[in-house]
Amino acid sequence: MEPKYNWFEAVHECGRRGYQLVEVHDGDKHNTLLKSLNTFLGKSTDLWLGANDQFNDDRDLKRLFYWTSSGKRMTFSNWSNDNPNNDGGQEHCVHTWEKADNFGWNDIVCTYKMGYVCEERPKNC
Repeated sequence: MEPKYNWFEAVHECGRRGYQLVEVHDGDKHNTLLKSLNTFLGKSTDLWLGANDQFNDDRDLKRLFYWTSSGKRMTFSNWSNDNPNNDGGQEHCVHTWEKADNFGWNDIVCTYKMGYVCEERPKNC
């Protein structure tokens, strides 16, 4: 059985290895991520990405999300239908969603347990 982590633990696990949770800034990177995940996993799955809404209680589908490591506002997304929805006012962290096509993204409670995707930190950090 593979280890499962909440979002905070995933940030820590990447950081202690000198990496960061993946940031997806454009369609090219998203496609590269898709290809890599399909190659290694062979299917969609729930995996943490490095973004959150800074714990905004707003249920607005257009509320702002930020990449944690860089602090940059999310300008590219691959949200699944009707997301982000902040269901119950508690969904603040972003993950790939096995219920969505093409690793569609979903907002979910940050303490939910799942896998994660790390990447190298940019050289200018």
